[in-house]
Amino acid sequence: MKNIVAGFKSIEDISDVKLGCFITDNHDENRQILKYLRQIPINLEIIDDMPSITPALASRGIDIFILDQCIDGDTEAGVKLCTFLREQGYKGIIILCIEETLDKVSNYIVTSIGFDNFIPKECTLQVLLNQLHWAILNRRRKLKNNLHFDNNPDALYILDASGIIYDINETATNATPHSPKHIVTLKINVRDIGTLPTFGEHIKPLITMENAGRVFEHTSTEGAEIFQVKVKISNLPIIGLVAVVFKTRITQVMFTRTLDILTNSIAMLSHRDNYTAGHSSRVFYYCVQIVNEMNFSVDKKFTKSLYCAALLHDIGKIGVKDKILLKPGRLNEEEYNDLCSHPLIGCDMLERFRFLDDSIDFIRYHHERPDGNGYPEKLQGPDIPIGAAIIAVADSFDAMTSNRPYRKSLDYNKAIKELEDFAGVQFDYDVTHAFLRVINRDLMRRIKRDSRSALESIASEILAI
Repeated sequence: MKNIVAGFKSIEDISDVKLGCFITDNHDENRQILKYLRQIPINLEIIDDMPSITPALASRGIDIFILDQCIDGDTEAGVKLCTFLREQGYKGIIILCIEETLDKVSNYIVTSIGFDNFIPKECTLQVLLNQLHWAILNRRRKLKNNLHFDNNPDALYILDASGIIYDINETATNATPHSPKHIVTLKINVRDIGTLPTFGEHIKPLITMENAGRVFEHTSTEGAEIFQVKVKISNLPIIGLVAVVFKTRITQVMFTRTLDILTNSIAMLSHRDNYTAGHSSRVFYYCVQIVNEMNFSVDKKFTKSLYCAALLHDIGKIGVKDKILLKPGRLNEEEYNDLCSHPLIGCDMLERFRFLDDSIDFIRYHHERPDGNGYPEKLQGPDIPIGAAIIAVADSFDAMTSNRPYRKSLDYNKAIKELEDFAGVQFDYDVTHAFLRVINRDLMRRIKRDSRSALESIASEILAI
């Protein structure tokens, strides 16, 4: 047994297959398949003497066994030989040669009894190559040389654009009453098992020929858990386009540490611009008031994304020159355009942090206006994400009521009048009026006081949502 396992080599593709063994007693019936096998650069040995099949056969360094379904009149001979080889510790590729056509046999049934695939006796060279390729993929999966399915703490899936699951591991089925074998055999749809809720929104649209070979990532918030979802689009023989999905739990510790690093960047920015750190905190607290007034707080995913965006909305100012950021007078056109780049700079900085995927557009568009005169894309009205519209009101009110290098703060009443006058023009109408219903002098003073606390405490508030 030791030699069998130690001597096995990984098969990555057909070119790695050097030695094959076809066990059959009927050369005439298999003439066509033998013809095609000999067109592949494999050293093929044919065994038709059943007494030659001994335990030593499994340890001879054979890369692939092709077993005839029926030998000496025994229709179960192929299955028995497969079981025999596996019991001897053989970990290479085993394929069943069958009488039926390709569309008459279930791949799931064949693989569930120890084979890696099947080949119909009436086939073409391309069908043969496809079946060999799929057998190699199955064997790689089972040996965990590629997809690492079994015993993996990550949830792993192979599924097509309709949601049919072609493979799934135990982790991905933990929240269901089904076993992986049951799900695959019955072709259960991923929507019916409920362990990949982002399939319809984030995965299904990616399964296109243009995306074949590409890898995508997004985050998924499920209750109190956060997951990173990695999706690779592959074009597999027989099946066609599929998504190979790796779903990894992001621990709360990782989330906390990453947010701490980002808030520290805001704190560092405050050493250049004393206004920025306190401003980010105040915008966060104003956003909390608006969210509560508009009854958005029940949507935990939205509020967490919004609050992260509120805290980090000005992080792109790290890329703005001091002479512009701290200029006491009016900016010229070139300087103004440079300052207007800060939302895009911020998005570029944050896009690598997948748990902020849903926050990015709130940051990108928080200077857009309903009348289309904002930046960076001059979006109008309903095209502006509601999260960005909320930040815009909170951001503008705090900017108006705070001292800036180029002007003194506005009186509270004048700031309120600005919001009233420009609701529906510069600011979203509903968001503005929600803010006007809750804001008062006492609340503004309390928020200015609370904003002096460390940014890390705000990050903790966000993580507690």
